[in-house]
Amino acid sequence: MAASSAGSDGPPSVPQFNITGRLGAGTYATVYQAIRQGGSREVVAIKCVSKKSLTNTSKENLLKEIELLKTLNHPHIVRLIDFVWDANHIHLILEYCSGRDLLRFIKLRRCLSESLVRRFLQQLALALRYLHSRNVVHMDLKPQNILLTGGDSPKLKIADFGFAHHLKSDSHADQVRGSLLYMAPEIVVDRRYSPKCDLWSVGIILYECLFGRAPFASETHEDLLRKIASPDPVSVPAVQCLAGREVPLTAASRPPSSRDHAAFFGHSFIDLDHAPSAECLEKGKSLALRAVKADSGGELEEAFRLYRLALTYLVPALHYEDSAQKKEQLRDRIYEYMSRAEYLQSEVTQGRPKRPPVAESRWNRLLELCKPDQDIMASLKEISAFNHKLSLGAHEEALALFETCCDKLLELIRSYNCAVM
Repeated sequence: MAASSAGSDGPPSVPQFNITGRLGAGTYATVYQAIRQGGSREVVAIKCVSKKSLTNTSKENLLKEIELLKTLNHPHIVRLIDFVWDANHIHLILEYCSGRDLLRFIKLRRCLSESLVRRFLQQLALALRYLHSRNVVHMDLKPQNILLTGGDSPKLKIADFGFAHHLKSDSHADQVRGSLLYMAPEIVVDRRYSPKCDLWSVGIILYECLFGRAPFASETHEDLLRKIASPDPVSVPAVQCLAGREVPLTAASRPPSSRDHAAFFGHSFIDLDHAPSAECLEKGKSLALRAVKADSGGELEEAFRLYRLALTYLVPALHYEDSAQKKEQLRDRIYEYMSRAEYLQSEVTQGRPKRPPVAESRWNRLLELCKPDQDIMASLKEISAFNHKLSLGAHEEALALFETCCDKLLELIRSYNCAVM
């Protein structure tokens, strides 16, 4: 399909779209925001590539990117909607991500909370697993090439497949491809590529999300090369994970042999089995149906077990639903199953010895210790309110308070860790 371009001083003219703003520019391309003409008013991003600026290599990369994007369909990979061209430009019409890129997101927040890092890492791992199953290696994973949707619960999407290749095993390249700061040591030292290169990049991105900076940040190109090529292990701050579980920074292990896709995808911190996804939602629904059936048949202990198991999938699936209506319906079901599980718990535990409650003096001691810090005191008061709401049976309000105070406490601890680094 042919398009007509405006002069070099203004934005291009792309049939069926109105250009509404400029999002960014690179060596070979400028990206614009646009709205589709007609009824749908779909908002898109249009990557406009100047033909005259393309070298033979960059032209080959662009064609590979188009061919590859046409075959990819995943919720955490930017979708290619269409592509058009004219005498001067090639236009890639892409899915629009209003949250901009991950680098900007990290800079605005400095350090990300553990819960948010886990959610982003789950999404990145889901996309990487999809690519790995198709023998696709991105080769240029970095925060600038990871885009975010808008809203309170942004979703991550991998973009820019210009350097991507189909690779099953090691390959030698005549030239270095990718961004040096996130490039695996074997590429820098030996120009050797493999699917494990992407795992290294993910490890560096994870480090930057957790600690607010990349591990090899340097003032000079030579110093950066020296740090990447060094045999020393990546230096990690003492606190690796707030919940006490080791985060998968082993993805950034120097020897490629120590990076394993199966181990990464199966890591307990990532917990892909409970990652917000269509599969997670379906598992939760299936388990809930089994719980209801057992409940109806009077199998109370089995019903209680299945309700609890279903909730471990349905609660994270709230982050998967985009539709406000479907999300509200799912939330109602979750509260319904939580209430039923609590009732069944009281039924099946009758006659069993109860656990002793936490001594009130310990709680008072904690409040006394935290008095100087008003932020922590506010979160502890919300925990008290949560316990009160829970005792009254106000499960919806209790859940909202619990999520809020957990997020606040995690942010406070994360801010403290960043401040003392």
